[in-house]
Amino acid sequence: MAVQKDNFSLDEYNVLVDTLNKHADAYYVKDTPTISDEAYDDLYRQALAFEQKNPLLVLPDSPTHRVGDKPLPGFKPFLHSRKMYSLGNAFNRDDIEDFVKRVYKGLNKSVDDDAESVDFALQPKIDGLAVSLVYENGVFVRGGTRGDGFKGEDVTENLKTIRSIPSTLSLPVSIEVRGEVYLKLSEFESVKGDYVNPRNFAAGALRQLDARVSASKNLDFFAYQSFNESVEGELQSMKALSDLGFEVIPFIQSAATVVDIFTYFEKLISQKDSFDFDIDGAVAKVDQFSLQDRLGYTTKMPRWATSYKYKSEEVETTVKDIVFQVGRTGVITPVAELDPVKVSGAVVSRATLHNFDEVRKKNVSIGDTVLVRRAGEVIPEVIRSIAKNDNSKDVVIPTHCPVCDGDVVNLEGEVAFRCVNYSCKAQLKGRLRHLVARQAFDIRGFGDALLDQSVERGLVLSLADLFYLTSEDLYQLDNMGEKSVSNLLQSIETAKTISFSRFLFGLGLPFVGTHVADVLAAHFKSIDGLRASSQDELISIYEIGDKIAASIHRFFSDSIFLGMLDRLLGSGIEIVYEEASSDGIFSGKSFLFTGALTLFSRIEAQTKVKNLGGKIVSSVSKNLDVLVVGENPGSKLKKAIKINDSLKDVSLQGAADELNSTVGFIDILTEEEFLTASQTL
Repeated sequence: MAVQKDNFSLDEYNVLVDTLNKHADAYYVKDTPTISDEAYDDLYRQALAFEQKNPLLVLPDSPTHRVGDKPLPGFKPFLHSRKMYSLGNAFNRDDIEDFVKRVYKGLNKSVDDDAESVDFALQPKIDGLAVSLVYENGVFVRGGTRGDGFKGEDVTENLKTIRSIPSTLSLPVSIEVRGEVYLKLSEFESVKGDYVNPRNFAAGALRQLDARVSASKNLDFFAYQSFNESVEGELQSMKALSDLGFEVIPFIQSAATVVDIFTYFEKLISQKDSFDFDIDGAVAKVDQFSLQDRLGYTTKMPRWATSYKYKSEEVETTVKDIVFQVGRTGVITPVAELDPVKVSGAVVSRATLHNFDEVRKKNVSIGDTVLVRRAGEVIPEVIRSIAKNDNSKDVVIPTHCPVCDGDVVNLEGEVAFRCVNYSCKAQLKGRLRHLVARQAFDIRGFGDALLDQSVERGLVLSLADLFYLTSEDLYQLDNMGEKSVSNLLQSIETAKTISFSRFLFGLGLPFVGTHVADVLAAHFKSIDGLRASSQDELISIYEIGDKIAASIHRFFSDSIFLGMLDRLLGSGIEIVYEEASSDGIFSGKSFLFTGALTLFSRIEAQTKVKNLGGKIVSSVSKNLDVLVVGENPGSKLKKAIKINDSLKDVSLQGAADELNSTVGFIDILTEEEFLTASQTL
């Protein structure tokens, strides 16, 4: 047993913290404990006693910091230094072959030439929660969730509670490390009755505002990526991370052929039940970083990696009934009510059929025997009908909404059938849930139950009504006391100041997610500008296709929607518009981006232009100053060249060193040249 000391020096405290961290690394990361639990606890108490007497001398990597002392008021945003991309999916050997062929084609190499072979790093795909960790001089300083790839939630205090995440590294390096937070299956045994799967548990545990709650959940961490200039590839990177003190994803190996890759994937899947962690597939990455850089990214995923998803468990059951749900955009979704059946560890009694086309394709009727699975091991879905029974009955597409009895239509170009009554209660409840969400108006305290009550009791009949609620209104709702009412009114008032993109997203229009909202906010200077836009103008905006444009224009031409919008704006809403800088290096110049961008997102590029004084336009004309060209640019590039040829006898060129000032002449830049211009001019 360790000797207890009541007083010791700062130097002794520093040694004690270092000793505790080494013991923790041996126990939690290397699984080779070097001290008994009792002895560790004694040392821990000594460090804690010193820190309580000397709070200004507490080291940032002290193990006592692994549990927060009080709940956080909310999560701050965590901005990723580089986008956290998702991976493309492969489901069979043909998909793997296609991926390998794309890699070789992208590198201008021949698959059949051994001298040009590409090595791939293979690893399990852990079914956990992706996070990013930042270390400065070897000390863990902050960490966050993936979020939308650009911005996640800062969950630093909760990550500190995960003992397999080292608080200090073996070398004083500054590095960003990415990996998966997960729960061991052996730990899940005691809680699985209350959770769908370990990933569901881990996600909830990591997003606790009280870090002490996270600490009690026994989460773990596997590292799978780092940004380290001293290594040349994935396999070297894993070795370097292990040397720094991380537990890296196990069972990593190299392969050079489709046969080797697929053999590894199949073997891994066959052994998955022997692991103490969930995997939902495997990953293949081009091993060499220099080749990864050459291949680059699409807007959603790296071209140098793919994931192989294994087939989900499929179970037979009977469809008792098919009911219709109405979403916030009016879409009618058929949902199968099933004889309860256990699928992938969870009892399933309802499963989505997505839309009526799917019902037809899967040949599903009420009373059928069907195959059911949980897509991604989470969402139950009906795969197909496998047997008709004597009482089987076809599904009839409703002509009227099951909630409001409004007309149901199938708009041109859409698969979905929609209720077109904007006042439908089911839609309103969905739109309200969407409006109060964190990515929209972020009105905290307005849960589903309160929103439903507000609608059912006639207090909220449109989105706008929510911003006119009074304390007298809120007291009519269940379990609303003085403090709850005061907090909710304050939250509503705070939400009235909102960015243009979040305002647009919060309206809950069909097809207008966060990205489309960003695109619209970047193009239009005000809500009035969007309101006055024609369908043709909307279509001319890059990434706004015919279907999205038609939907937006339909709503902004609808008198009921416009009446709600006027009332919403009249409630005191202050929309914050991002103004372009007037004195930046792009001041007075107009920019247009065309083609698929790989070095940055379109919104990132447009924001950079505006921050440097430029403006974004939607079409090519003689008034355009700079056209930035990505992959597969299409007609806009041709039109720009034609304009240039009509003014000068010039060919396609990239003038990153000096933006041409000739009136009417369009400078045509590659992505790399745009970056150079934005950084050096």
